[in-house]
Amino acid sequence: MKLNPFKKEDKKKEADKAEVSVPEKKETILVSDSGAYKVLTSLYISEKASLLTNINQYVFKVTAVATKSEIAKKVEKLFSVKVKKVKIVKLPAKRRTVGKYQGKTNAVKKAIVVLKPGYAIEQAKA
Repeated sequence: MKLNPFKKEDKKKEADKAEVSVPEKKETILVSDSGAYKVLTSLYISEKASLLTNINQYVFKVTAVATKSEIAKKVEKLFSVKVKKVKIVKLPAKRRTVGKYQGKTNAVKKAIVVLKPGYAIEQAKA
């Protein structure tokens, strides 16, 4: 129990103890920290997309709010390649009827990423 709560020496000692106990943190950058999952949804798999891989073009599904520059940055960071150009294709939602029920398919936004010569994405070629 303190006898004098206004004594300055006790406050200084408590402040010194608090400063000593805080360790310094080193900043590390992780691959999952790049935020690519917020822009790139998945690799788009179709016959045409597989033919485009032969001419160094890769097709990705992307989020609806993704821009060309964001897509280029995330592909470069995630796959360690250099992007030459990005083209965007928006596929509209379509009406579907199953029995007596009507509904819609989801709209899809695709990005066709053209890489510079000498670069390739090995995960897409498999």
